[in-house]
Amino acid sequence: MWYVTTERYEGGEQSHLFEQQTTEFTRVHDSARRNDPARDIAIDPNGIVWILKMAEGTGHMDGPDQEYELFRFNGFEFERVPGEGVALSVDPDGQPWIVRRSGAIMRRVKDSWQELPGKATDISVGADGSVWAIGAKDIPGGHEVLEWTGQGWEEVDGAGVCIAVSPTGEPWIANDKGYIFRRIGGRWHRVQHGAIDIAFGADGNCWIAGIDGAKHGGNSVYRWNGRDWDKIDGAAIRIGVTPVGLPWLVNIRGGVYPRHLCR
Repeated sequence: MWYVTTERYEGGEQSHLFEQQTTEFTRVHDSARRNDPARDIAIDPNGIVWILKMAEGTGHMDGPDQEYELFRFNGFEFERVPGEGVALSVDPDGQPWIVRRSGAIMRRVKDSWQELPGKATDISVGADGSVWAIGAKDIPGGHEVLEWTGQGWEEVDGAGVCIAVSPTGEPWIANDKGYIFRRIGGRWHRVQHGAIDIAFGADGNCWIAGIDGAKHGGNSVYRWNGRDWDKIDGAAIRIGVTPVGLPWLVNIRGGVYPRHLCR
């Protein structure tokens, strides 16, 4: 089942495989009906939503060689765009960056893909254009943390399994225990709570999928208020944030749910 890709991160009770719609969230991608779960989601500073998902009818198994197809939301449905991978981000110009299953790092320049040096397992581009990645070497805490210099990757201290970059270029990571850290002044500072995914909107809003099972499609969802995390309705294993701070969730079955209310 789809949850095998995330069960090692979940700190809470196994969540039910349940497709939930509420006043706050409505489904725009029904993976249960089409058998094509989403793997990752990213939203660019212009509000365009991108996902990586299985081809329709593929199933919910995440094989060791599985790549996920790239799609862009047109306001009504997700349209196929050339490109495949397992992790996704989008830069301020609306160009996707993808990590392939092999670890290869790809960015789209106009209508073609360019492979960058190095290997990664996760990647994030901030609204200011800063690019950070989680590498592929196994080290205590996960994998190494990398910063793109424009010519290559510079390894910095720290370790994680997922990464998100704020609009001002500040990276936040979560390690293999779910612990959250943010980098300020060249040092990592622990942030309370835990996460399996972190995302920023271009307005600076930070959201996470936590490490506590929410019982309805994934783990609990939280918004950073500057000092602590406010829990909201919904459940997710992956999360993206619009330029006005509203989250889009990918649940444990790969369904996609945008939030319509700010509070």
